[in-house]
Amino acid sequence: MKKFKKVPIVIIFACLAVSSAAFASVELFKNLRGPKKEDNIKTVRNYMENEQYTDAMLELNKLLSSNPDDPRVYVLAAELLRKTGQLDEAEKMARDAHKLDYKNSRAYTELGYIYLEKGLTAEKKRENLVKAFDHFFMAAQYDPANPMPHIALAEAYHINMQKSRSKDEILKARELSHGNADAYYKIGRYYRKINEPDKAQKYIRKSVEAGRDSFFRTHYILGAILEQKGKIKEAQQQYLTALKLKPDMTEAQERLDALIRVSYRENRSEKNAPKDVYEEVGEDLRHLMKADYYLMLDQFTQARDIYAALLEKNPGNPGAIAGLAELYYLKWKGGYITSKNFTSDAIFIIKAETNEKNQIALLKFRMINEQKIPEEVREKLINLSITESFEFYDLLNELRAEFLLGNYEECHGKLLRLLEMKLSNYEKFKVLKHLTYDNNYYEALFMLKELEKTYYHNEEIEPVEKRIMAKHYTAGEKIEEALLLYKKKEYGATIPYYKEIINYFPTYKPAYLHYARAMDKLEDYGRAYDMINTYYRLYNLYPDKEPEISEREIKEMIQDLYEKMKEQAEQAGEEG
Repeated sequence: MKKFKKVPIVIIFACLAVSSAAFASVELFKNLRGPKKEDNIKTVRNYMENEQYTDAMLELNKLLSSNPDDPRVYVLAAELLRKTGQLDEAEKMARDAHKLDYKNSRAYTELGYIYLEKGLTAEKKRENLVKAFDHFFMAAQYDPANPMPHIALAEAYHINMQKSRSKDEILKARELSHGNADAYYKIGRYYRKINEPDKAQKYIRKSVEAGRDSFFRTHYILGAILEQKGKIKEAQQQYLTALKLKPDMTEAQERLDALIRVSYRENRSEKNAPKDVYEEVGEDLRHLMKADYYLMLDQFTQARDIYAALLEKNPGNPGAIAGLAELYYLKWKGGYITSKNFTSDAIFIIKAETNEKNQIALLKFRMINEQKIPEEVREKLINLSITESFEFYDLLNELRAEFLLGNYEECHGKLLRLLEMKLSNYEKFKVLKHLTYDNNYYEALFMLKELEKTYYHNEEIEPVEKRIMAKHYTAGEKIEEALLLYKKKEYGATIPYYKEIINYFPTYKPAYLHYARAMDKLEDYGRAYDMINTYYRLYNLYPDKEPEISEREIKEMIQDLYEKMKEQAEQAGEEG
């Protein structure tokens, strides 16, 4: 039987005398009777199913104090103590339940499990195993319609190497289950133990359909069964669901990470799939991933050296070519002088054949040193943004194209669509990587938060988060410098600051607000109107807890600039 890590749990015995000072307010416990008590019992069961043993203990202490005559509470306490390895204390609690109701089937079942576990660990193994069988038999006698004692007997017979009797008992349990989600779960778990994956999968799925879909271990076990059967993608989704219910479940995280490369190889083996470096998971892939990681942190020299080494080994390496294209785009956006290696590196990029994994990078490379997007590139980005595909790379390219075209709402919407695909951590990291390459830092932070829910390697994602926050900080410093000039009424001198910020951080909200104010002062009302409208779009898309100005003020500014624009146009018409 599965052993859990021991957690010190202290259950208050209701039969002990408790001083009035310990419970100053009796009303607190009176509220735990009736319908409230039923809710709390359900809460305890949920806590225990999700292995939140401390929370379960706290609720149980209240229930024991307020309901000293309810055997169900004692049975729950016995189960909790057993699951945390406190078998003697668990036995005492189960016997207290018997004192209140000597026919209580659940108490007999719980005692049976306690003795079964003692039989696996203690010196008196045979004696404890006999006691386990006796109590499981009594549980079945007192509640013949309950499948749980038969499941327990099947498990005990299996441990005792009595396969025929084990099979008989599980068949009885199946006949009695009738939509019982917990029974289906335990039957599925039993079949998994005896290595019958098809039946295990069937009953775990029946358990989910019957209502046991909110317990993380159900999905973890289903994932393990699917992995055993070679259904890698389905197994990944189940592990991911388990992690969403319990983000700190390292077992599921480790299995999910282990399957990522398996899943990738499976995808790459599809007929007519384009070949790339990721097909062979080896030394080159590790070097490429390292270079990409350096690029996410703006460590250009380190990234470039690795890309160059990979291309020297294989001039057609598509990952290294795409990385170089992204690198030079980022250097240009950041205002860095073109490196001495640019010409030799550019040859690899220019000669590269376009595919779904590098087309955005190659298009971005063509924008270097351009004041605006070349028309041919714009047309290709528009075509990429409207594929309406449900494939990972197509949708990733769609959202990237939308961002580069300035369609920020559409970009955000497609990112949400992408996340609905229940991505693996490998795919999430790939999305995060490309968001940082595009300088799409608000969405990158959003993606980081999604990744943190299922990824436990903080040492890898923390530097990325710090780098993104450094971008925010640098943009904020530039705004402060511009505002000093604004206060001196040097409005024209502030414009280069705002342009620089928008160039390397296209969605930085404050830049558009202050750009609009400066253009207003310079009486360029059309430009100011465009800037404040962009600010309003970003204001709604990425709301701040404490916005710099209110929505009412933004709308007033938009209306004011519209009126000024209209008046300016009328004056120009009269002069004409």
